[in-house]
Amino acid sequence: SLQRIKPMKKFAKDNWRELLFVTFILSMWLIWAWILPFNEGPDEYMRSRIVEYIIGYGKLPTGYQQEIMDYSWGFTYGFRPILPQIAEALLIRIGMFFTRDAFTLLFIGRLASVLCGLVFIGYVRAIGRRLFEAESVQWLFLFLVVCLPQAGFLFTYLNCDSMALMATAMIVYYLLKGMEDSFSVPTCIWLAVSLSVCVLSYYNAYGFLISSVLIFGGSFLERSRQGEKCWGEFWKKGFFILGIVLLLAGWWFVRNYILYEGDILGLRTQNEY
Repeated sequence: SLQRIKPMKKFAKDNWRELLFVTFILSMWLIWAWILPFNEGPDEYMRSRIVEYIIGYGKLPTGYQQEIMDYSWGFTYGFRPILPQIAEALLIRIGMFFTRDAFTLLFIGRLASVLCGLVFIGYVRAIGRRLFEAESVQWLFLFLVVCLPQAGFLFTYLNCDSMALMATAMIVYYLLKGMEDSFSVPTCIWLAVSLSVCVLSYYNAYGFLISSVLIFGGSFLERSRQGEKCWGEFWKKGFFILGIVLLLAGWWFVRNYILYEGDILGLRTQNEY
């Protein structure tokens, strides 16, 4: 019995602050997601049209669909990655087994952003622990990132930004971990998953893809300068990561190529519209 009590005391001592912080932030986000009027978040209406289309037709829309067109802007978000809307539609579809109230279903869809925020908190906390030795600095870093009003706002309504923010935190964490463990196979896999989520979330976050390539290459360059023969490993692990990303996210660009006459990003066709 004494062996059981000691771990419980250790858990209470080491983790109660994290639990309290996460509970407080999560409560604020849930309340915000509940009281926020529809379309008070930028472009929530246009994003919700995609969610409604997926639920109604059981398939992904193209950028051409009139059902999701916003005629004040003259285009749809169907041309851009819609993984967040797929997740939102899945949650709402599950929620429809329990309720048909429109605002409750909207709240359930917004939970996708809240959940992305929850994962974001976990990775920001882990990043702080890897970057800073002093616990006080780790907490300051966590507060400065997670408690930004803009961050809290993004994690409370239908959008693509919340998943993109989550993906960027994941990318940063696995890059830091990779520089410590020489990009072990598990780290490469998780880095590839993080990059894939970023690819399918929001074009505006693609700068992190470029940064990842530079940091990944730079870490091997530094090892090479220290006398290690690591360039064979660089190519193997680089193509391994690329292969996973293509497997998980490449379908979107193949689909765009077929639908939009070779326009793999869909942006040129969107601009024409």
